[in-house]
Amino acid sequence: MLRCAAAVGCEQFLTTKGCVDVWDSKVLRSAVGAHFRINKVLDVEWNSMSNYIPEDATIILADSSTIDEKKTIDSNHLTKLLMKAEEASQNSMSLEKDDEGNVRRIDTSYNDESLLRVYRHLPLSSSPYDQMKLKVASKVFLVIGGEAHGISSSAYKLAHDLGGIKVFIPMENGVDSLNAGVACGVLAFEIRRQLQMVQSRRNVMESEA
Repeated sequence: MLRCAAAVGCEQFLTTKGCVDVWDSKVLRSAVGAHFRINKVLDVEWNSMSNYIPEDATIILADSSTIDEKKTIDSNHLTKLLMKAEEASQNSMSLEKDDEGNVRRIDTSYNDESLLRVYRHLPLSSSPYDQMKLKVASKVFLVIGGEAHGISSSAYKLAHDLGGIKVFIPMENGVDSLNAGVACGVLAFEIRRQLQMVQSRRNVMESEA
């Protein structure tokens, strides 16, 4: 994934608490020098993730599951879940200094496990990866989950808080998932292709104006 991120031109590579050690010898060998070609921010807590995301960023969750595979929830219960989520998010933001003296925003609502599970049931815009619509000049924050458990509840909350989307890669022959590295490659290069097309159209429009 590090090698792919560097190759596609990502500005930053983030890992959260619990991810594999990127300096492990196996990771170093497989990345073939990518460690030194991309900026890395390691072991980020979800409650401080907003410090690393531009305000205009598009959050993309890579999730192979579709809406039909999720448990259906009636509208009344969904409304109650949404109200609970909104109430918990109020006054949850605080400012703290890290060990280097930098001031960071901390969202304590990410520490509530029961609340985080609510966000898995809230509706989120979903589409095949090649049909997602990216905003003009938007930064993209792609979230790849672990191969065993997939996208975390915290990632779902982040997407809901910042108006993100969910994308999936259609597959055939009974295959229901790809490993994280392959999924990262497919999605990252498709994102670059779409951003280049958006920028190209924008340049044409500006030149004709």
